[in-house]
Amino acid sequence: MDNEIKGVGNSLNYKYRMHDPRLGRFFAIDPLASKYPFFSPYQFSGNRVIDMVELEGLEPSKPGEKEGQEETTTEVMDTGVGIHSQQESWVWHAGGITQSDGTVTTAKWYKTDEYKKLIAPMAVQFAKTNGWRIANYWHEALEYREKGPGQEISQAEKEFFSSRKFAEGYSQKLLDFGKNIIQQHNASLYYQATGAITPIYDLEINIFYGIGALKSVGNLIKGGFKSSLKYTSSFSLETTQSIKNIWGMSAEEVSAHFEQLGYKTTILKSTRGSELATKVTIEGHPQITQILIHPGGGRHVGAYYKISTTTQGKIKVVDPETYVPTPNDKAKIINK
Repeated sequence: MDNEIKGVGNSLNYKYRMHDPRLGRFFAIDPLASKYPFFSPYQFSGNRVIDMVELEGLEPSKPGEKEGQEETTTEVMDTGVGIHSQQESWVWHAGGITQSDGTVTTAKWYKTDEYKKLIAPMAVQFAKTNGWRIANYWHEALEYREKGPGQEISQAEKEFFSSRKFAEGYSQKLLDFGKNIIQQHNASLYYQATGAITPIYDLEINIFYGIGALKSVGNLIKGGFKSSLKYTSSFSLETTQSIKNIWGMSAEEVSAHFEQLGYKTTILKSTRGSELATKVTIEGHPQITQILIHPGGGRHVGAYYKISTTTQGKIKVVDPETYVPTPNDKAKIINK
């Protein structure tokens, strides 16, 4: 709307007030004008535009001196029934980090959540240098609960740590943040692959972008840290429900599921009975040796999955409305 009325670029939104670059001034007063009676209510950055920065049009602050330096501002609002104040947390970033899209970060104050998103790739890389490893398969996720050998420090890390001063305790905060991201990724990988109910890590789920972002966390670092799961299924033998999750999977999807977990599979056409079924053999799995996928049309009439295990015998997942059991059927039956 502003572009339509005033022309493109002639109205800049500083959240708390708007700025007209043609006049070089705000056309609304500073919401904290009463807090600074010695400033014009239309001033910008305390009338010191060279050595001060404006925090979204709210109040001025000097540029930070150290990476990770924190500052708090207060927003005062007249709600009509009284004055309400709300605090905002900021973190100083010295800039100069090349991101995955090739852009370079700007030196300025960032809101805390924005800063964490910006610094996450560096935090993950720093954690990897310090021995925290990113799992590709669920069984690695179990193994990687503890630190291992650290990776060689990257050039990006060298440049980051040599190009700025840091707030007290920053390195430990950065390491803890990167470690938590990696462990959340590993825990999610294990959960998605096995359907496990009990998480393998006892972590606070408070990462800035939320646990749902784990699905795309692999894009945090250019050229690496890519999630290995191309096909995700919660099928496993952990619970009855997780066994049921095989229903609807094709032989190719079953194969892909186990291949992503690190097991070699082979898809074969069954030569027994009606010869309509397809079986997937799994090499090296501690419990499952073979899964047969029957589309229906044989002596059992309806479709079913037969899972051959070394720990629970044979398990069949069936549609109770179409599946017809036989007297010598010794498999454990689970309705989909």
